[in-house]
Amino acid sequence: MQYYNRLSLEERENINHCLKSGMNITQISKYLNRSKSTISREIKRGTINNNYCPIYSEERFVSGLSRNKSLFIDNKLRDYVVDKIVNSRWSPSAISGRIRAFPDLKLKASYETIYKFVFSEEGISLNLPSYLKRKKKFRGFNHRKSKRNTIIDLKSITTRPEYINNRSEFGHFEADLLIISGAKGTNIISIIERKSRWSKLIYNQSKGSNAVIGKINASLGILAEQFKSITFDRGKEFARHYELPAKTFFCNPHSPWQKGAIENLNGRIRSLMPKNSSVRGVSTSHIDWIENIINNTPLRVLGYLTPLEALNKNIALR
Repeated sequence: MQYYNRLSLEERENINHCLKSGMNITQISKYLNRSKSTISREIKRGTINNNYCPIYSEERFVSGLSRNKSLFIDNKLRDYVVDKIVNSRWSPSAISGRIRAFPDLKLKASYETIYKFVFSEEGISLNLPSYLKRKKKFRGFNHRKSKRNTIIDLKSITTRPEYINNRSEFGHFEADLLIISGAKGTNIISIIERKSRWSKLIYNQSKGSNAVIGKINASLGILAEQFKSITFDRGKEFARHYELPAKTFFCNPHSPWQKGAIENLNGRIRSLMPKNSSVRGVSTSHIDWIENIINNTPLRVLGYLTPLEALNKNIALR
């Protein structure tokens, strides 16, 4: 049995490149060795404002995973679970128990996580629900309480003035957190100024809001006087946004693509980081190198100035 493998971010970026090159769905499916239906669904799912956006599509996929994402991204674990359900007709409870009883398998998944996978889009595409003893089309998880918004004084991005949206004024930023695997809480704080596209990357070892907001505050240096606004997603790491000396705005729930400048920057950062980067493969010097590359690359949107040159030009005008 050939198991389904989800599209990777790299494949999504290849789809975007193919579309911009004028290729149709049939040609893209042959190029990526994927079915036409997979490509068609992906393009439909990842299109916003009539343009396909690979990062937006990836964020939608990740946000739709279970709280324990290991089963969806670990091929060995996923194949083990699918094999036991399809060929051995084990229940999710039996699979989870077996994994716990035999640590040499080096796998980890609760029965709730396995059930979530079975009734996910991927599980349904493999017809996994039909192999369970109790065949239901859907399974609810309504016993989990919805998370309350803990961010106070939150202003929606929909209230952000047009002069910020159209990048006509300097001093308006976006920020995000990129998680580095291998160490709990280790991350990169990424910041971008919307008009000049100048970026700041900060190696950080805590997802706590005190640390994140404190480092954003301390990182802008000579730009502190021009720090007018900043836009975040609704992560708890930005809960203390009110400590910043600037206006703050937040994307709508589950809509990180609304801060497109930082999402684009994050994609460039990922492309420059070591493959399957862990805390052992990323250092402050490597992050500084990435920042230097990004800030010294000419951009068409800037008339082929570099972000650093655009930054200096805007500062000189003051």
